[in-house]
Amino acid sequence: MILNTDSSKKTLFSEVAALRREIAGLKREKSDLELMIEMNTEYSDEVAEYLLDKYETTKKTLLSEVLKLRHEIVELRQKMTGLEREKADLELMIEMSTEHSDDVLEDLLDKVESTLRENEKRFRLISETIPLPIIVSRISDGAILYANEPAGSLFGLPVEELPERRMSDFYYTPSEYRFVKDTLAVQGYVSNYEMQGRKADGGSFWMALSVQPLTFDDVPCLLGVLYDLTDRKQAEEERLRLATAIEQVAEGIVITEKDGTIRYANPAFECISGYKRKDIRGQNFRVLSRKEHPETFYQMIWHTISFGKVWTGHIADKRNDDNICELEVTISPIRDSSGEIINFVAVSRDVTHEMSMEKQLRQAQKLEAIGTLAGGIAHDFNNVLFPIMGYTQMTMDIIPENSKAKGYMKQVMIAAGRAKDLVRQILTFSRQNEQKLAIIQFQPIIKEALKLLRASMPTTIRIRQSIDNDCGYVLADPVRLHQIVMNLCTNAYHALREKGGTLEVSLTEKETDEDILLSEPELKPGKYLRLTVSDTGQGMDTEVMTKIFDPFFTTKSPGEGTGMGLSVVLGIIRDHGGHITAESESGRGSIFTVWLPRAERKTSKTELLPDLPLPKGKERILMVDDEDMVASVMQHMLEELGYHVTTLTSSVEALGIFRVKPENYDLVITDMTMPKMTGVVLSRELMRIRSDIPIIICTGFGDMISEREAFAMGIRGYMIKPVLMSDLAESVRNVLNKTERSN
Repeated sequence: MILNTDSSKKTLFSEVAALRREIAGLKREKSDLELMIEMNTEYSDEVAEYLLDKYETTKKTLLSEVLKLRHEIVELRQKMTGLEREKADLELMIEMSTEHSDDVLEDLLDKVESTLRENEKRFRLISETIPLPIIVSRISDGAILYANEPAGSLFGLPVEELPERRMSDFYYTPSEYRFVKDTLAVQGYVSNYEMQGRKADGGSFWMALSVQPLTFDDVPCLLGVLYDLTDRKQAEEERLRLATAIEQVAEGIVITEKDGTIRYANPAFECISGYKRKDIRGQNFRVLSRKEHPETFYQMIWHTISFGKVWTGHIADKRNDDNICELEVTISPIRDSSGEIINFVAVSRDVTHEMSMEKQLRQAQKLEAIGTLAGGIAHDFNNVLFPIMGYTQMTMDIIPENSKAKGYMKQVMIAAGRAKDLVRQILTFSRQNEQKLAIIQFQPIIKEALKLLRASMPTTIRIRQSIDNDCGYVLADPVRLHQIVMNLCTNAYHALREKGGTLEVSLTEKETDEDILLSEPELKPGKYLRLTVSDTGQGMDTEVMTKIFDPFFTTKSPGEGTGMGLSVVLGIIRDHGGHITAESESGRGSIFTVWLPRAERKTSKTELLPDLPLPKGKERILMVDDEDMVASVMQHMLEELGYHVTTLTSSVEALGIFRVKPENYDLVITDMTMPKMTGVVLSRELMRIRSDIPIIICTGFGDMISEREAFAMGIRGYMIKPVLMSDLAESVRNVLNKTERSN
């Protein structure tokens, strides 16, 4: 067609202008299509990952579909490239020549329109096939123009209902909607923005949003591609909770590689072991071993866990500061999905305090058992010692003063007195003897004991004292408090006598606080007098420390000590409701700390009785003791004092005789521990028969009945074996005199 008329030119120019407009629209649609292709290409790997995770059973089929989509995208790109070339050729032809016919232009326009329809068809096919949610919304009002099936599933609506909604309906907070709009205004697109979306029912979910401008049906729109992050976020939150829990638990946790390389340690492990996490991360777990156990012990642990078994046990190890730490440890293998061991996790709990308490409990139980045994031995020994002392004393009374025999008998009495003191120490340890308690000050007793010690110690030993004169009072037996100080200081003296050093004694008043009660669980809340005796001697190792309160245990040379000192101290302190602790290390000296409950001050008067000759009498006495030797010596002693004595070794027989003629006796003396019927039971039966009969009860130890309990039930006298003749005479006479006055 030749353009040789004005009208023809005008027609051609209008057609060319229309064609140019079509070409401009084609450019925009081509650009949008390229963007869509790029976005689909960008998310193709994520699609593949999503399909692999969610549809494992159809993995091969889905992968094939994804590959097919990729090939289609490549083909679209190639066709778009051809379209660009054709568009360029068309523009060139229009610009360079006006001699083309209307048929040529029409063919070109048809070809472009066909390509656009084909591209739109392919866009819809891709968007409806790809499993990612895709939404196209109008820029002007946010109305949804297009959405695929995954988008409907994500928001919880049928896909056909989505075009009735606006994009703003599916933002969980208005602030996030504004942020997306502002970002688009500034940079023109949004890429992988993590945010909370809103489902149709109002629930929230996490998603990643990417937005690009797009012309859809000749309308300016936004193309949104979404990715559901809910499962990932939940997994992250669970991991965060787990990590937080591991970071905050009190148990130490260490995770290692299969070869033992440390990959993680929590803060509690730092506190337990003393090692900094940054210092041990990347090192082998064996760096924590301080060789407190033999090598075979650690080999056994490694052998157990290497075969996939859990090892649980106790490990005593040194902290980084060289202090011993007792641990309860569980080491478990960690397996992957195929069952192969990939890591080990060790959970350790510091049980040092519990182990210490357990050792103290075992020690207390052992001492209690030994105390019971010691009490029985002391009772039998008293029965042996009683006749020795009784007959010796009576023999001394009839031997001339200047004879050799008198001197010999005095030595026997001295030895018997020492034996009596030993029995008293045993009874003190076993807590089976009666005490005479009074509210007293501790300061004078300590100072007096230190004066005595100073005179007997060499000048190479320095004695330092720090006695608080404002300390309160204690309810105690002063003789036994003196014994505590003397025994503790004597032990310190033996530790210092070879090389010299310092013996320090202090007394303070201390009220228990939370830290003290935690470290000394045997103490009760309240105020205490705290006595501390320390020395700078050679100290003791751990093995010796576990035995120092055992009876007859001693580190002294033969003949230097009986091994009863600290066990007696322990018994005295427990009798007074107190507590004692010991601290020592080899080469660093020892510290003994005594806690005695503080008492309120009470005034008391002590009457001193003048020495008097042995009182005598002629009353009739029924004497009952199951030991023949004891009964015999008691009879002779009483007869020496002028009394008429009926002696029996059976409490049952004594009850029978008394029941027949109760008026024949003015006094009954009975032993405490006897077979078939104890002295307590016998006393009750005698008083049922005759309520005014005075009774004196004798015992080798006061575990069955105390002096106070005996007086409460009506018994008039109470004596501890072995009994000297002077004590027996005074006790018998006092009871008889009181009975006469009451009658």
